[in-house]
Amino acid sequence: MKINLVYNSENSFHKDLTLEIEHLVSDTQDSYFFALDNFILPDKENWEKVKVVVSYLLNKWEIAVREIDSATHLPFDFSDQYIGCLKVEKYPSNN
Repeated sequence: MKINLVYNSENSFHKDLTLEIEHLVSDTQDSYFFALDNFILPDKENWEKVKVVVSYLLNKWEIAVREIDSATHLPFDFSDQYIGCLKVEKYPSNN
């Protein structure tokens, strides 16, 4: 499965980060909350930091998916009012 993150530098941290998961989803969100992260590079608020924070998040997704029992939610859309997630479910293999 191919995952792409596309950054639109014209939008300055709002509606500027598109997550594309091949054949499944394409969703554009704000990178603003990734830039505000206090854990990684706390003294920076730029695109380079966003890339590092999103990379860290994707690594956490990989761990969560590998350890899934039945279903999990992978957060991506961070906002003041909510956190949007992708729901991932495990299906039995046909082997």
